[in-house]
Amino acid sequence: MEANGKLFSSLAAIGYGEENEIRWYCGGSLITNTYVLTAAHCLLSPDRGPARWVLLGTGSLTSGDGLIYPIVRPIAHPDYKPPSKYHDLALLELGDARPPKNENVPVFIRPACLPSLSFNQNVTQAIATGWGSTGFGTF
Repeated sequence: MEANGKLFSSLAAIGYGEENEIRWYCGGSLITNTYVLTAAHCLLSPDRGPARWVLLGTGSLTSGDGLIYPIVRPIAHPDYKPPSKYHDLALLELGDARPPKNENVPVFIRPACLPSLSFNQNVTQAIATGWGSTGFGTF
């Protein structure tokens, strides 16, 4: 299913492999202009090696839209010990974006917006976004 890239402007896909053969296996959220929050188990793919790329600004993994950023520094939670799911958090520091494949498509990228501590609403519904598996297992 494709998502609206403008509506979910903080949605990040985590990529593995060489730049000309990237495979998108995990997801995350842009939380500042240079950091993506993801799961620590996404830092390493059993068959493709370390996470190397982040795709932002698109709701599709196959359209060629969006911008691809290199990961310059992965930061796993210090208490994460695979295969445990405890402390399964990581930050990805991003480098400069690669030139877009499709320069005619506008790219809309914004960090995730979180409510303030004073937010006092009776929220009964939420939308979860992401790329990757919705269960336990391998990529």
